[in-house]
Amino acid sequence: MKWTKAKVAGICLAAFVFLFLAFLQYSSYLNAFKMMHYQEGVTPTGAYENLGAFDKINLFVSGIDKKRPTAKRDARELRVNFEKLRFQGMRGEITSLYFPQKGSRYTFLMFHGYGSTKENYLNAVPILMKMGHSVVLPDFTGGGESHGSVTTVGILEADDVKTVFDQFSKLHSDQRIVLFGGSMGAVSIARAMMLYELPAEAVILASPFNSFLETMQNRFELMKIPTFPIPHLITLNASLQHGVNFFKHNPSEYVKKLKVPVLFHHGELDDKVTIPQAREIFDNIPTWKKYIQFEGVGHKFYADTHPKEWKESIQMLMDHLLSLKK
Repeated sequence: MKWTKAKVAGICLAAFVFLFLAFLQYSSYLNAFKMMHYQEGVTPTGAYENLGAFDKINLFVSGIDKKRPTAKRDARELRVNFEKLRFQGMRGEITSLYFPQKGSRYTFLMFHGYGSTKENYLNAVPILMKMGHSVVLPDFTGGGESHGSVTTVGILEADDVKTVFDQFSKLHSDQRIVLFGGSMGAVSIARAMMLYELPAEAVILASPFNSFLETMQNRFELMKIPTFPIPHLITLNASLQHGVNFFKHNPSEYVKKLKVPVLFHHGELDDKVTIPQAREIFDNIPTWKKYIQFEGVGHKFYADTHPKEWKESIQMLMDHLLSLKK
């Protein structure tokens, strides 16, 4: 067989394309796996928008590193009575902090975001208790004081929402439940309400992403990297690893099934979930709803950044609930 320059060039090109595609698949599989498996003793990958050229190369070669979330604060600093509740979920034990307010009629179940813990919402506790409400702060399975180290960015976390709701309601049947979720927590609530139709009094959604694929694309935009094909490959590999179609992990669709009043929080400068994406979710909500935009802030917990406005929005929701009882 005669090897011509054209044949050699063709074989080399084919080999290059094969190796390039194999690398993309390897990198995508690794990033999907490490994104959803928190690790002990690693240095977390920095904010996407701050990564340098070497950091981006390292991200593709070795995957994102997400340290298993642990508490950065202690609930005792609030100097109020609380107790730990442990609920048995489908993926293991879910540890929660319960802050009872004497005479309360409403309890807020507050679900945190990705890579976070229940303690990140401690600043909301005194605000809500002064308003006369009790508060429960759970750790999703995978982090904090709960079981395991796996997250699914809102898919299986929806089962955690159901577990906490059902088991807390059995313990305190006199309480009316308001569900609050930030980012992944909001996604988990929207999915749980769609799947299980939980009898909550109201839902507060703070900065949920509109679809898993688009939130991945947003992060690649922050790194100034093309949004095709790697986000799509990560989504595909996440689907294969967990046996769930992440291409259909779309909170903008979940919210169409909501039947209770909804308060929607979003930050003016949020680059993880853009305002048009947030508006897409909000516009799909078919029930009574209010959109509150917090100025000059991004993807944050707004009780930390805008406590006065946050409290006022909660009061507006509670006034609406009161009007429904008349």
